[in-house]
Formats: sequence, structure tokens, C-alpha cells
Amino acid sequence: SDTVRIMSIHKSKGLEFPIVFVAGMGKRFNTQDMRGSMIIHPEWGVGIDAVDLKRRTKIPTLLKRIIQREVMLENLGEELRVLYVAMTRAKEKLILTGQLPEAEKVLAEAVSQGESLAPEGALPFYRLAGARSYLDWVLPAVCKGEAPVRVCVRGLREAALLDAAEEKGELLARDVLEHWDTERVYDPEMNARLEEQAGFSYSY
Repeated sequence: SDTVRIMSIHKSKGLEFPIVFVAGMGKRFNTQDMRGSMIIHPEWGVGIDAVDLKRRTKIPTLLKRIIQREVMLENLGEELRVLYVAMTRAKEKLILTGQLPEAEKVLAEAVSQGESLAPEGALPFYRLAGARSYLDWVLPAVCKGEAPVRVCVRGLREAALLDAAEEKGELLARDVLEHWDTERVYDPEMNARLEEQAGFSYSY
């Protein structure tokens, strides 16, 4: 259908669209399940903090550190699969948007990372494992300069000006509609067709 559909990445699985916007690429991954005082893993068991009552200290045990690392890598693997689903929904055009502090600086770093990538373009493991958002994976690949992509950076001031211009345009359009001249015929041919259809009288 000729509509705009808004959905989560999980809901879009198996579907395709001519143009796809993937928003929120700069949002940090959720790592809340690794920060608790106790972490449970189906293979490694339970990881807890070691509490020293005499010194009144609490530090994570080696097992907990191992489980944290394992859980983090599993979560990143899942996020990579989700990103793959998001980026393969588009048939013609894919638009990725994300918000970043100091975007120009981050982009310059991504360009240098992209230039240092291997010929096949794969990110090294330490970069994959050190990602905190989807943009950490996408920007170095995009900035390599080989893919048919264009990168744009918009500042808050520019975004605010665009929003203000859009709002002004909407107000003008509303004003035109509210003060529409109903007596004027804008399209004589269409007017004649409408009068013929609306004025039809069934003779029986």
C-alpha cells in the first residue's frame, strides 16, 4: 500500500520497502544486565561480587568478569544481527540517521579508521567488540569511500532552522486552506466533470 509504515526492526523482519529510514543509530546499546551485583549465564553459572567485611570493600570476582565479557559479546552479536535486518529491508534507498556529540570529530576518526581497514573492508575484532552504538560499526565502513553513500552532518542550529522553516510552511499552507476562495474555478475541466457527476438526476 502507498503508505509510510513505522515499526521496530524486529517487526520489519522478512519485509521489504522501496525506501527505508533507520533512525536512532547513535543510541548506546543497553548494558544494564551486565551492571548488576549478580550475573547469571546458562553455561558459566553465576557471577557475583566478592565482599570483604573487614575492609568494607566489594570487587567483582574473576568468574563475574568472564561472564560479563561473555554476555557483552553475545549482546553485541545480537545487535549485529538486528543491524543486518534493518539494513537489508531497503530495495532502492537506505537512509541511516543518528545523533552524536561532537559529530565532526567522530566522523574524522571514522575516516581514519576506514582508511586503515583491510582490503576486504571487515572491521577488526577489537573494533567490533568495542562498539557502543550502531554508528561505531557503520561509520568506518561508510567512510572507507568505496560504497555508493553520502554522509551529511547537521548541527543543532541548522536542524532548528529547518524545523522553523517547515513550521512556517505549514502555517502558510493552513492559512491558504482557511481562506480558500470557494467561488473561483481553478480547473474548469474538473469543475465541469464534478458538476455533471454531482448534478446527475436518475430519471426513474
